[in-house]
Amino acid sequence: MKKNNNVNWVWVFVKEGQEKDNFLGQYSKKLDTSFIPCYNSKEEALKCYHLLIKEDNVKYDVQAIERDFLKELMSKKDFIILILDEKGKIIS
Repeated sequence: MKKNNNVNWVWVFVKEGQEKDNFLGQYSKKLDTSFIPCYNSKEEALKCYHLLIKEDNVKYDVQAIERDFLKELMSKKDFIILILDEKGKIIS
């Protein structure tokens, strides 16, 4: 299945851990909320990698995930999902 540019999939950064992997979350002072940055394509995600706040000495990978599944996972957490463009601007 082609995931790139498919409205059912988004691209997220995953933080690799020793016990389990986690999504790379961010905090917006402007919105006063924690969020998972998502992108419509892998290329857009990679262009924004340098804009994200990351932990030192941690490996991050870009992975595709079904949008609805991610929404379901995040509904149990204190994170919202924001779709960003290649410059890190919120588009939805």
